[in-house]
Amino acid sequence: MLYGTQVFWPRQGNGALVAPYHRLKQPVTFNSFFLQMAREMPVSTLRFQGDNTYYWRYGVGPYHLRPGTNFGHYGNGIWANDFGTDEFVSLCRAIGAEPVVVAPYIVARRPVEGAPIADQLAANWVEYCNAPSPGLDYGRQQGWEPTTFTNSAVGLAEWEPHKEYSPGDRVRFHGAAFQCIQAHISSYALEPGGQVNWRPYWSWLEPDEISIPGKSWKATEKAPAGYFAWLREYFGRKEPYNIRYWEIGNEEWAWGREGGPSWGRPAEYAKNALRIIKAMKAVDPTIRCGINMPGPLDYDRRSFQEAVCGKPPLYSEVYEAADFLVWHISLGTNRPNKDDPASEYKAQFAAVDAYEEAHKDLVRDYPKPVFITEFNVRYGLYDGADPNDQVHMHRLKSGLLFACMFNQFARLGFTAVHQLLFADVGGWYESRLFRMIYQDINGKTRAPREGVTPTYLAMKLYSRFGRGQVIDTVVRNEVGIHAQAFRDPVSKRLRLFVVNQSPDTAKTVNLYLGDFRLGAPIKVYVLTAAGGMESSNEDDPGSVSISESVLSSASVLNDGYRFPPHSLTVLDIPEINRTSQLDVAITANNTSPQPGEEVLFIVTARNTGEETLESGTVEFSVPAGMNYVPGTSVPEAEFNPEMGMLRWQISGILPGHSRQLRCRVRLR
Repeated sequence: MLYGTQVFWPRQGNGALVAPYHRLKQPVTFNSFFLQMAREMPVSTLRFQGDNTYYWRYGVGPYHLRPGTNFGHYGNGIWANDFGTDEFVSLCRAIGAEPVVVAPYIVARRPVEGAPIADQLAANWVEYCNAPSPGLDYGRQQGWEPTTFTNSAVGLAEWEPHKEYSPGDRVRFHGAAFQCIQAHISSYALEPGGQVNWRPYWSWLEPDEISIPGKSWKATEKAPAGYFAWLREYFGRKEPYNIRYWEIGNEEWAWGREGGPSWGRPAEYAKNALRIIKAMKAVDPTIRCGINMPGPLDYDRRSFQEAVCGKPPLYSEVYEAADFLVWHISLGTNRPNKDDPASEYKAQFAAVDAYEEAHKDLVRDYPKPVFITEFNVRYGLYDGADPNDQVHMHRLKSGLLFACMFNQFARLGFTAVHQLLFADVGGWYESRLFRMIYQDINGKTRAPREGVTPTYLAMKLYSRFGRGQVIDTVVRNEVGIHAQAFRDPVSKRLRLFVVNQSPDTAKTVNLYLGDFRLGAPIKVYVLTAAGGMESSNEDDPGSVSISESVLSSASVLNDGYRFPPHSLTVLDIPEINRTSQLDVAITANNTSPQPGEEVLFIVTARNTGEETLESGTVEFSVPAGMNYVPGTSVPEAEFNPEMGMLRWQISGILPGHSRQLRCRVRLR
């Protein structure tokens, strides 16, 4: 399973970027703390933007020519498009993450009735990202040039309804507004060097993209083949990005509920999503497209899913066209029980079990790969909630809920899970909401602080150790124990994850590990806090942490193992060679490839046991940032594009003998 998170395009100067727009400084630099924490986790996949109206063309090209945008989803204000497609891909490469992109669903300033469907906008974005450029010289010969931006007549008319603006005024006003944004003036009140109050104007700033017939094309227009790939090279990025995973819109099912626009209703989403998938795959048939569904416990999940995907075994056309399914999970209660916290914990962990039963039905009925692209614990959200309760998302109890859900996702065979938000972003996604890392000012002491939340620490353990073969894991006669085991066939280690949900009682659990032959030393990682379930690193830095220790002998597990209260424990156990045992070594012919270059990997499987290996499996995970070159595996291997994994079946290897397996990958 891939463990990831996401970033949004608005106001990324508070999160992934170090205010690159301040005084028009270039180039973009990334926040070193963000990079460090993402690499340490590690973040395997990174999702971009999460909105169904994103106009990607605003966010590419020179910074001083990118328009600011009034985007109401993230607060009624102006957002600089300093973090766009190119910066997102650069960030993915900086941390070694696979990009996942939300394709736009409608073309609109706001999600309104009658908005055009974004099939051409999405297809042009795929070309910008994935198609080879025809070359700068070719574009010049054709007379191509980029589009430009100016203020929309609609926006200015809303500002002063009875005044007409010349094209020159529109350009001048737009330029002045954008310079204010780029200079990062916190009040957004004055034009630089002037005394004009621009605040009323900010609320209506909305750009128009201007094209010249035969020379430039808007992102929503059908252009000559190669124009948008040429535009990428024109903006300094020659090589394609080869982004594989694309979601079709974001939570249309929520918009289409009673009183919402018709394009969010299931029948319309099925029709429109199919239209968008076809347009995108006409540009690049190798991409993988996902359609989004309500969460498994949402009241309208079954009716929406059946209307979009069909009823098994009669699946719909859009279900067959999609490569994976997407849903979002916001787990548990909205309100902490401050009078009886033990009952709150019990209810939250019971919600984990309810999700698992619902997930089993979904996986059985709709057997496609599953991406959970937004996942978080819910406190202080939605109608009637106290916003001050949002701090509970950053307490130990939320980290343990994460762990239980990761156990569940793994045993259900999900492909990827994305925590909702890695770092700060502006607007209603404020600093104490979904983030896993923080750099801000302590609200009580006013002192600067930086750190990570318990949810980050839980996800770090799973991202490091919750990989490889998922082992059938059963908990019997142990109330409040939640467990899952993984086996890494390369390092030959068994990793057992155990959550003790009890707030105050340590539990000794007898472990039966089947026919695994356990070695030593055993590494032990424990996520917990002396202060209990309500501990928070934001309030008490370092109070929630991961401790590490070593067991010198596997025999200590024979009489049971004691798991401390309110904790996640990982037992990292080496295996002793069996009668026949594979030792796998991997080498590459090029350790510093350039984008577009191929690398030959040689996987050597050696039988280090005492008897002939009658049959076995060797797996090779394609490194992040690379793509498998089809048809290059020798002997031929089974390739799983969703997991990025090659699998060879081997047999008849004598003791002390080895077999070489080969494949080629290409750096994106």
